[in-house]
Amino acid sequence: MRRINAVQLCADGRILSVWLDSTVESIRDCLGGPVDTIKLFTDCLTFVRRDTRNELPENKQIPGVYGDVLVTGGHGSYIIGLPYVKKENIIKMFKSKIGVQHGKT
Repeated sequence: MRRINAVQLCADGRILSVWLDSTVESIRDCLGGPVDTIKLFTDCLTFVRRDTRNELPENKQIPGVYGDVLVTGGHGSYIIGLPYVKKENIIKMFKSKIGVQHGKT
């Protein structure tokens, strides 16, 4: 199985650089349940955990979105890793937005 890099924008404000398998199951495991996609960027896939009971906290970086957000590369059902420059730009954009710490897993 091919491993891909992604950026996880945690609801609590942390930004994580993560590696996971390029499968929807791996994304579900990372976010803790069933997932939906949202349109956050035009050239990335962005996943959130489905929250039908409104139990997840609001994401401190993305108002109106609840729970963690996972950003990968790809299109449709084809999931790939983020190019290094794009990953670093996403991290810088959110880090400068609210001054969060950058963590790694």
